[in-house]
Amino acid sequence: MDAVRQMNGCASSAQPSKWKSDFDVRDMEKRSRLMRVVTRRIALSELGNREIARRAGIPPTHQ
Repeated sequence: MDAVRQMNGCASSAQPSKWKSDFDVRDMEKRSRLMRVVTRRIALSELGNREIARRAGIPPTHQ
């Protein structure tokens, strides 16, 4: 667990509370699941890249 904290920049002389690290893990798991769901929905849709970007609120590029 210390190696994970160091990799995430959480290593310090004071140990973070277990509640805080549990919350961070759950938050990352939720975000990861949401990303997988959104990616899958996009892949299964018949929408083009421009329509997906428009619906996501991404401004069009001018080429």
